[in-house]
Amino acid sequence: MAIQGISITPLTLYVEEMKLDYPLFIGDGRDDMKGFYGPLIGFPTTILVDRDDNSCHSHSGYTPKAKFEAKILSFLELNP
Repeated sequence: MAIQGISITPLTLYVEEMKLDYPLFIGDGRDDMKGFYGPLIGFPTTILVDRDDNSCHSHSGYTPKAKFEAKILSFLELNP
């Protein structure tokens, strides 16, 4: 499983402050991302990708860390 974030603009300071350790892509105006992940409704968009590169969960907007942790743990339990 991988975590990928999509933002409208570069968020260098935010990434450093929040200590994000996953890829953050700039998605505004990127038709290739829209084609791969589907329509991007809002930003930031976070996408969980399984081992086969399939998008298994997508969320737009702010989400507390605990909710993402719970979602990731549930996927890992179902797909060891």
